[in-house]
Amino acid sequence: RQVVLNCASLGHTFANSVGKKRGFDWEGVNRSVAYNESRGFRVHAVCKAGTLQRNGSPKSYPRLRKLVVAAPATDMAGKGTDDLFTLRVAQEHSCAFVDNSDYRDWRKRGQRG
Repeated sequence: RQVVLNCASLGHTFANSVGKKRGFDWEGVNRSVAYNESRGFRVHAVCKAGTLQRNGSPKSYPRLRKLVVAAPATDMAGKGTDDLFTLRVAQEHSCAFVDNSDYRDWRKRGQRG
């Protein structure tokens, strides 16, 4: 069993909801990885290249440093590269994904283009 985690989405949600601060927190990603691994999932962790650049690699979490893969930094709208990459990795591995993004905006993008 495998699962793809969108690190940027999970880290931002954790920082805003649990940490009560704006930004990003690797602890949210770490907890999600630990939760999924404890349930027998092989985790694929995807993160925006920009998020990695702004927040650095997860030095306090050696396990995450081995798991996190940067999403390519190109997209016609300049946003959502991690969303698309999350979907592609999940499709490639025929597995579920965990993401707090609202994918309804992808439908709107498709209608405009």
